[in-house]
Amino acid sequence: MKVKKFFLALLFAFAFVKGVQAAELSSDQIRPILVSDYQIFLTAVAATQDLHKLWQSEMGDQICCEEAEGQKVYTIVDGHGEEPMQHITEPDEMRYRNWKDHGCPDEKEDPAAAALSTESGGYDLEKEQRSSPLIFGCCWGEK
Repeated sequence: MKVKKFFLALLFAFAFVKGVQAAELSSDQIRPILVSDYQIFLTAVAATQDLHKLWQSEMGDQICCEEAEGQKVYTIVDGHGEEPMQHITEPDEMRYRNWKDHGCPDEKEDPAAAALSTESGGYDLEKEQRSSPLIFGCCWGEK
């Protein structure tokens, strides 16, 4: 009987800790990044220069990238706007979330703020290296 009570107490403690951690995450941190969200992000921070290679050719089935007059134009492939973004790396997802934390600055309005907004915030990416892609646009809720 004591063993059963111990395991129930342990299970309760585990559930409580996990519940507290989940409650600390905002809804924006746990939902996947939609194609429409990522297109807005690309347009805001990578229209003149894509310093972090935020768009990759593998994304072409959801977002197309064309260059016109020195500007990159990102367009959503028909019917994919509300899908979770695929082929996104963990650091790039972190850059997106940092950008959101900084109020979504646009490089047309403030180039310096847009460039700096992706590297700091909830995630420190100043020394981060590109990792393998997140094939299914998973959520990275942990900081």
